[in-house]
Amino acid sequence: MLVPNTSGPGRMPPIGAELGRGAEGIVYENLDQPGWVVKEFHMGGTSPFQARNEFQNLEKARAIRPDNVVQAQAPADPQQGWLAKEQVLPTTTPPDMAQRAQVLQDFLPQIPDAGGNLMWGTTASNSTPRWLLIE
Repeated sequence: MLVPNTSGPGRMPPIGAELGRGAEGIVYENLDQPGWVVKEFHMGGTSPFQARNEFQNLEKARAIRPDNVVQAQAPADPQQGWLAKEQVLPTTTPPDMAQRAQVLQDFLPQIPDAGGNLMWGTTASNSTPRWLLIE
């Protein structure tokens, strides 16, 4: 599925194939930036400020453990309803459960929902397999 949106300040990047679907929204390929995705929040199903909140959570987490947080771009408008961030890529390396426990322990005081938002994989900018907070 392709959506003919045009990039620019405050405009959603053109999106490609659907990569995932969850309670908050749908994740699509970002056709402007290889290795990045666009998470589009369900209309009426989440707060209009959800993109801003998720970005702030990722920034808080990055201050704690920068290597275990995907990079994201700040929403141009807090109510824009979508967020651009790095894609987590699958890896054949088995998940390190001890690392997960440590990462989760470090995040939990500031990011209460971290447990449900950790994913094992790599990013285009860092090929080291690790637990990543995706929000």
